[in-house]
Amino acid sequence: MNLEQLERFSAKICRTHGDIDPISQMNKIDYRYLDAVLIADCACSVDYLATQVEGDIQSTQADIDTLCEKHYLIMSELGRVSITELGKQKLANDRRVHALMALEMTASMSDEEAHLLDSVLHRS
Repeated sequence: MNLEQLERFSAKICRTHGDIDPISQMNKIDYRYLDAVLIADCACSVDYLATQVEGDIQSTQADIDTLCEKHYLIMSELGRVSITELGKQKLANDRRVHALMALEMTASMSDEEAHLLDSVLHRS
């Protein structure tokens, strides 16, 4: 699991320096919003999401509108935001890719080396 987190961190760095993820055509802020809504595990307010992504309400609303247009999020009449199945699929695909990369990273290591690396990463 920690190796997967390391790979996700490196991908986050890649997305930080490049605006669009070539795999899913989503930018880094798209991932942050989808992840925040999924982690909340219930419909969220725009204020909550702005806090989670450390943004202002106006830009958060604009980003949410864009994600709603892409059908990754849906906004209720009460202004609560939920993730759609398509949004969940995008995040799941992203996580699968990173899990496979973590496995590939340890493929050339012995079990002992992989365990040692995992324990070192777990401590940091």
